[in-house]
Amino acid sequence: MKKVALILAAAAIFTFTSCGSKPAPEETTPEAPVVQEEVTEEETQEEVVEEIEVADESAEDRDSILAKIEDARKAALEAGAKQYAPEALAFIDKIFERVKESEGDISAQGADVAARYAALTSYVQAKKEKRRLMITDMPLTIRKIMMPALNI
Repeated sequence: MKKVALILAAAAIFTFTSCGSKPAPEETTPEAPVVQEEVTEEETQEEVVEEIEVADESAEDRDSILAKIEDARKAALEAGAKQYAPEALAFIDKIFERVKESEGDISAQGADVAARYAALTSYVQAKKEKRRLMITDMPLTIRKIMMPALNI
């Protein structure tokens, strides 16, 4: 009984000493210095000229982005996307039409659509390769039966 009481007392002491609460550390956030700039009329005029140039560049960028998407779409069609993945092609085409009709910056959306077409191209090529390997590994009698069913 004395041993049990001694063990319980030691456990209680360890429990209370290990659970000591510590004061919360003080949070100090450094404040950034405020810098004030004086704007003159000459700087304002230069900014307007720069904005006009950026607008012209964005129109060229829009055309180049749409051209890249068209190239990626053509590559997907040449790979056989209409035959092997018509649903995916139709889905990506809908997204492409929305990007064409949208106003403003389309660089992020255009990159996404081009990546989708590239992924579709890779998918179709992999599907073709899988089908080719499947047929070459089949015995001759099965190939004769399966080739018409696989449209090869």
